[in-house]
Amino acid sequence: MTALILSLAILLLLGTLTIVIRFIRSVKNQTPWLIFCLTLILLIGLNVVLIVQVISPGTSYRPNLIVAIISLGIAAFMFAGLYYISTDLTPLMRSEEQLQTLFDNYPGYLLLKDDQYNYRVVNSAFATFLGKEVDAIIGKTDFDFFPRSQALIFQLEDEQTLLSGNPSTNEHEVRGVDGKIWLEITRTPYTDENIAASALMITAQDITARKVAEISKIKQNRDLITIQDASLALMENLDLSFTIDTVLSWSKKLSGLPDGVVCLVEPDGSS
Repeated sequence: MTALILSLAILLLLGTLTIVIRFIRSVKNQTPWLIFCLTLILLIGLNVVLIVQVISPGTSYRPNLIVAIISLGIAAFMFAGLYYISTDLTPLMRSEEQLQTLFDNYPGYLLLKDDQYNYRVVNSAFATFLGKEVDAIIGKTDFDFFPRSQALIFQLEDEQTLLSGNPSTNEHEVRGVDGKIWLEITRTPYTDENIAASALMITAQDITARKVAEISKIKQNRDLITIQDASLALMENLDLSFTIDTVLSWSKKLSGLPDGVVCLVEPDGSS
C-alpha cells in the first residue's frame, strides 16, 4: 500500500513537471520556474528512493504509511496549484501563438513589446534581420541587440507612444546582421483581453532605397546651387585672378576635396 501511494505521488509530480515545462517559455522571468523544476525533480527522486526502501527487505529504514500519505499530499497540492495557474496561462499562450502565426505572414518586420519594452512576439523576418532565432529574442530588449545609444532612443520613443496612447512613426538607420538599412518604424498602442498591461505593436519597413534617392536628390540640389552661385560670382567680376580663385573655391565645394590646382594650357600644349 505504501509503495502504491508513493507511486501515485510520483505520477502527480511528473504531471506537475510537465505543466511547468509546457508553460515556462510563456513567462518573462524563467529563473524561479527553473528552480521549481529542479525541486520537482528532487522530490521525484526522493519518492523513488522511498519506494526502493519499501520494496527492499534488507534496508534499515522502511517508510511507513504516514510518510507516503504526506508525500502524496505534497504532490497533489503542487499539481492542483500548477493546474490552476495553467488555466490562466493557457489563454495568453493561445493569444501569442495566434499572433505568431499572423506575424510570420507579415511581409515586413512586425513585433509586440510589453509595457517593460521586452519583446513578447516577433516575426521570423525580424529574427532573420537580427541573425537570431525567434526564441532567442523573446523576453529580451533593444539593449540586447542594438548599440546603447540607439536602444535608448528606441525606448524613449516606445515610452512616449505608450504614454500618449497614439500611434507614432519614426525613421532610423539600423544595423542588422547584413549591414545597415533605413527603417520606417510605426508604433501602435495595443491591448488584448488576455494581456492586462498595455503593449506596443511595432511595424518596420525597409525604406533604404527611398532614403538613398532622397539623399542623392539633396546632394544634386546642393551642387546645382553651388554652380549657380559660382556662375553669378564670375559674371560679376571678370578678373582672371578672381576667376581662378572662384573656380578653385567652388570646385572644392562640389568635389569635397580640401585643395585644388588650376593649370592654364597654351595652344601648343605648354602650361
